[in-house]
Amino acid sequence: MHWTPVELASRGRTRGKTQRWMVAVAIASFAGAPSARAADQFVPGTKLLLKSSSTTEKLIFVSRGSFSMPSPGSGDAPTNGGATLEVLNPGTMEAFTFDMPSAHWTASGGGTVYRYIDSASVEPGKVRVALVGGRLLKISGRKAGITLNEPSQGVLDVVLTAGAFRYCARFDGASVKKDGPGRFSARKAPAPGSCPTPPPSTTAMVRSPDIRISLEPRSPSGPRTSPCGAMPSRLGSVPGGA
Repeated sequence: MHWTPVELASRGRTRGKTQRWMVAVAIASFAGAPSARAADQFVPGTKLLLKSSSTTEKLIFVSRGSFSMPSPGSGDAPTNGGATLEVLNPGTMEAFTFDMPSAHWTASGGGTVYRYIDSASVEPGKVRVALVGGRLLKISGRKAGITLNEPSQGVLDVVLTAGAFRYCARFDGASVKKDGPGRFSARKAPAPGSCPTPPPSTTAMVRSPDIRISLEPRSPSGPRTSPCGAMPSRLGSVPGGA
């Protein structure tokens, strides 16, 4: 079969569109895939207490085990970059992040223990004391973070982050002792198999110079159509068209 120059050019444009679309889909799929972080640590949940009432709120998180710590003076050390504590309900996706700025952190023991003190609750998260060491993670404060207004929470994830280091715990199943409006209490939860990940994006937009779409309002006399039945574009004809 022999192709005319016009037909060859048209096939080349179609092939180019298809290839660009395939590349765009591959990039979007790669970007949406969760990636493991080298410094993720799955830690046992020794204790989690969240309380919330009209007058008081309370947070206590404790994990005892063996943990790798950021090197003193590195960008991962909380004395340089601060730290955060996230409480997440994976069922409702309600979450709250407690920010613990570097100004309140000190290092001792050659950088093997980091302490956070904000006894006056100056920071919005109202975390008063935090201890991050090779065998103990402990955070306490005067704010629950999440609302606790559901009949129950079921499962709560806790993630302590310092630079590239994440310490992840999950409280569910038999570890949950009290779970109701205004209170969640759990103890002795085993280490989880992974850290929680944010929900993937469900939408993606791909722009291509070869595709133009225009929506026009219907005229009083009815819709405007082209000889082929397609709505004409105000932006101009598709490249390569008649």
